[in-house]
Amino acid sequence: MLGFLGPDGGVDLDAVERVVAELDGCAWTFHRAIDRAADRDALRKQLADLPGLDAYLTAGAADGVDDGLATLLREAALHGEPGYEQRLLVGGGLRLDHVPPLIAAGVDAFHIGGAARPEGWERPCRRRPWASGGRSSTEPEAPGPVREPPFSLRRVGREAAPCA
Repeated sequence: MLGFLGPDGGVDLDAVERVVAELDGCAWTFHRAIDRAADRDALRKQLADLPGLDAYLTAGAADGVDDGLATLLREAALHGEPGYEQRLLVGGGLRLDHVPPLIAAGVDAFHIGGAARPEGWERPCRRRPWASGGRSSTEPEAPGPVREPPFSLRRVGREAAPCA
């Protein structure tokens, strides 16, 4: 995951190309720098043919999915057009109520960070009751089988491209 912008808000193509050259064909994601770009469309078209680019991690706006939902829906509708072939990986203030309209628009990849850490980044994550055999998330974690969550998880999308 990488992303570089210049002082003008345009992609720093030289920096991106130098890093990508070292990846030797590995898949990579352009991260939320796109959310601060002066022109998202121009950025996407500049990066479109770089080897290995498979996704954009984006909230649609610098302040998060609340502000960027309309942009995400518009970009999902452009999927397959030049500059819009890569997958949208939506993250940055993502909430559960954002997911249904994004799925309806064809988005199938989501990233959560802070939402998975309700106690903040200073403490380790703890198993939830469905993953710990019914213990509360405040009980000490003990080795044991991981149980299925009480909701459906399904794998969507494609496999990551192997490195050369």
